[in-house]
Order: sequence, then C-alpha cells, then structure tokens
Amino acid sequence: MFSKKWRLAFRIFCSILFALGALFTILFVAALCIQSSITMNVEEFQKEGNYSKETMMLFADVAFPYDRIRKWDEDIKVEIVYTDKLNESLILEIDSIIAILSPLIHPVKIYKVPENGNLKVYRKVDSIIESNGKEIATRGFCYIPPLIKTLSWDIKYAEVSDIWYCNCIFHEILHAIGLQHSLYPYPFYMNMSGTYIFDSYEEMEEKLYNPLYISEEEKLIIKMLYSPHIKSGLKKKKFLKLMNLNDYNR
Repeated sequence: MFSKKWRLAFRIFCSILFALGALFTILFVAALCIQSSITMNVEEFQKEGNYSKETMMLFADVAFPYDRIRKWDEDIKVEIVYTDKLNESLILEIDSIIAILSPLIHPVKIYKVPENGNLKVYRKVDSIIESNGKEIATRGFCYIPPLIKTLSWDIKYAEVSDIWYCNCIFHEILHAIGLQHSLYPYPFYMNMSGTYIFDSYEEMEEKLYNPLYISEEEKLIIKMLYSPHIKSGLKKKKFLKLMNLNDYNR
C-alpha cells in the first residue's frame, strides 16, 4: 500500500511538471510570435531627426545587440551597491552619468534609489564572477537577463560593474541601456568603439581616460534608440529593409 501511494504521488508530480513545462513553452513561443511582428513608424522616426544614411548605419551597428532592439520601457532605478565602501567621487560619477543620460532616453526616466533598484551598480570590485561561479578576465561587465527568463525583449533589470583598476562604468551602463560594441571602424571615438586609433596621447586622455566622455554621435544614437517610434524586439534586418539600407551601403 505504501509503495502504491508513492507511485501515485510520483505520477502526480510528473504530471504537474509536464503541465508547467508545456505552459512555459506556450508562453515563450507566444512571446516570440508577438514580437517577431514588431515594426516601426518610419515616417515619424525620420521626422524626429531627418537622419543621414551614415547615422542610420551607425545606429544599425551599435543599437541591435543579438540583432534586435532591446531597451527599457519603464523607469530605470539606479542602485549603487555598497556605497559605504566607496569614496564620494565614485558616487558622483554615477550621478553625472545619470544626468547625461536623462535627456537622451526621454520619455524613460532614470534616477538613483537607495534600494530595490532595477539597475544595480557595483563599483571597483576585486573580481567579476559569472552566475556559474567562474571569474571573468575583464575590466567591466554588464548582465541583462536573457529572453528565456523575461519573455520580453524589453530590458527590465541589469547589473553593471567595473574592476578596481579600471574606470569603464559608463561603457557598461551604455550596454545596460541597450547598446553593443561597434563592429566597424569610425573616424571618431565612442564608448562603444570596437576599434579606434587615437591621433595623440592628449586625445586619449581627453576621451579614453575621461570617465564621463560621450561623443555627440553616441548621444544621437541613444536618442534614436529611445524614440517612441522604435520598439523593443525590432530586428536589425527589418530596420535596414524599412530604411532602404543594407550592410553593403557602408
């Protein structure tokens, strides 16, 4: 009798697991189907800035991580973790970055909170550890939960960190709002530049070693990304087609 009860309980448990798995699969597929049809209002988008071909190609290069738009559609609440261990200048840098980004990502708001933030900032850490417990050999890191966890291309949570000997927190925060490294070289330096050769040490000091530097081109790309006429989930391929562009236009 005892063994029969356990067998019945095991069958019920397996049935529940199967039902939950099936439900999750249905929700996941439904989310993908809905967001695969996402498009954009080309006319209204172009009215905002009458963007040049070069600007749109730059946008296509850095604003489509994993070949899709990912951005916030709710307030970004910045929480600096372990503030008691940081000097005032490190906290003020975050305040300045928030002030720089605030007008660029409108109508989304970004502000600092003491707790329960959805963008957590870890400054000057000794090492950066992945979720699997392995240390990463990098100067900074940005974590955004994958689609399988959120069922949405919208960014709703992120964590950023920079190592103690490097000041790259602005770069990581730009990842957290939806930018990726550039794949192509440009005649100007960006926080998200994949490759760039400085003309002089003075230029390197002004741009690379300035924790608050951001190029005008990068500012424009962020404004374009947070246009209400661009939606999370939009595919890069569809964007290029709608704008009558392709990667051969470079």
